Formats: sequence, C-alpha cells, structure tokens
Amino acid sequence: MAQLQINLSKIKYNGHVLNALCSQNNICFTPVTKCVAGDSKIIEVLKDIGMTHFADARIDNITKSKDTNLSFAMIGTTNQYELEDVVRYTNISIQTEIETIRQLNNLAGKQQVKHQILLMVDWKDAREGILTYDVIDYIKENDVPEHPLYAKGYTSIGCAPCSRPIQNGENNRSGRWWWEDEAPKECGMNCTISTGNFEREAEQIFAEIRANQ
Repeated sequence: MAQLQINLSKIKYNGHVLNALCSQNNICFTPVTKCVAGDSKIIEVLKDIGMTHFADARIDNITKSKDTNLSFAMIGTTNQYELEDVVRYTNISIQTEIETIRQLNNLAGKQQVKHQILLMVDWKDAREGILTYDVIDYIKENDVPEHPLYAKGYTSIGCAPCSRPIQNGENNRSGRWWWEDEAPKECGMNCTISTGNFEREAEQIFAEIRANQ
C-alpha cells in the first residue's frame, strides 16, 4: 500500500527560508493549508518559526485548529450552511456574490465581530466574481469609499512602479506594465530569476541558516 511521508524538518526549513526571503523584500505571505488538509502538526511547525496566519478553502480544515493564537482566511467558495462558521472561525474571506456578503454582514453583527471581505471582481474573463457593471451598486450599498487615485486617472492599480494614470481614450488597463517591452521586468523589479540574483540571494540565506544551526 502506498504511503506518503512528510518531512516536518524540511517543511520548517523551507518555511524559514521563504520567510527570510520575503521579509528582506518587505513581503508578507500566508501559507495555504488546503493541500495538507489543515494538518495540525504542519501548522504547529510553521507556527514555531513565527507564522500565525493561514488560509484554507475548506472550513472543515480551519475548524480543526483549537489554537486561539492563530488566525485564518477563507479563500474558497462558501456554502450557505457554512457562513456562520466562516464568521466564527475566520477573520477574512474572499467573496464573489453580493447576497453572500449581505448574509456575512448580518451574521457578523449577531456575533458582534468584524469580518473582513476580499471582494473578487470578474473582469469579463468568464471566471467568477461580482460583475464589473455591478460594482457601482455594490459601492453605493456598502458605503465603500472611492479610492483617491481613481479620481486622478488610475483606473487599474497595482504596485507603484507598474501603474500610471490613463490618458483620454485609453483602455482602463493601459496604465499597467506600460514599459513591459523595454526590459525583462515584472511590477517594476528586475527579474531576479533571469539575472541569477534569486539563486544568489537564496544561497546566502541558506548559508546563514546553516551557520546558525
């Protein structure tokens, strides 16, 4: 019978390296536990190196944890009968339907907690999310403040280097990656993989970790 062996020490080591790489570049990341079915031992290993916020697409995996020092994000589509648990056991969730957001708002009020929403908008690519022509109604209904950059012409906003105001007659997305044909760049950064910088940075971190063991 086939067996899957999980090396916790390697997970801890890899998590430590990723954490160090991201911290050096002022990046925060959230481990997703769906692929390990919310395994408590793996979560505990990652907690030992300072990770306390996790994400999962299944509420059953999230409710396995009884550690009050951990927080969770729901990143999957939620069934109606799971909404109460989503509010109770997570502090943030990705949502794609206005009616579901209304229900979460009511449940959060009853539980006297604040539940944050990451709103997914369908940019007409036939995937999922609130349709673009419903966004204005959503903004009005939920008193979402207009981003000040939008009034300045930033109709599509990413990081600072890869965003600029659009000009009259331009497509809403034309202000993104406007220099992309000039150099191998992504979001204003040199592509470290093509230049070899990524490997050098990783090796330096590996050496520091080995020296401290």
